[in-house]
Amino acid sequence: MEFTLNIVYGGELNVSKALSPFVRNMRKIIKDTFTSFENEAVTLFKVTLFFNGDISSYYNGTGIYQPRYYNVKKEYMVSFCIDRTQWTGNKKKDLNYFIFTITNLMIKNGDLILNKLAKYQYAFDINSYKHCIDICSKKMNEIVNET
Repeated sequence: MEFTLNIVYGGELNVSKALSPFVRNMRKIIKDTFTSFENEAVTLFKVTLFFNGDISSYYNGTGIYQPRYYNVKKEYMVSFCIDRTQWTGNKKKDLNYFIFTITNLMIKNGDLILNKLAKYQYAFDINSYKHCIDICSKKMNEIVNET
């Protein structure tokens, strides 16, 4: 499966400056991990992550927004938002919170994908999906623990 992760920063930087380079590493980890995940119904998975500053204020807090499945294109698109009020400016706390939150959003999103694909009578291997998330989470935690 091809996985794209777009990041949208907005406004004043409340989050630790360490998060910006970490997000680039996270993007690579997720893309590399999900290349092994195959599903006949989804060939492209697009996530837009909104966090920090004004951009996150357009949503009602941390959560999953606008999940959409396009059957003809075999694409799934979703937006994740992390509320700007959650950042402490402390590198370690912000990184740990980010990993925890992105992992939970990805897991909850798996259930949304499962339900959306069921409407089109497609199967979705939620266990393999969650296994990929576990791999990503472990790799992200390893990066944090190295710093």
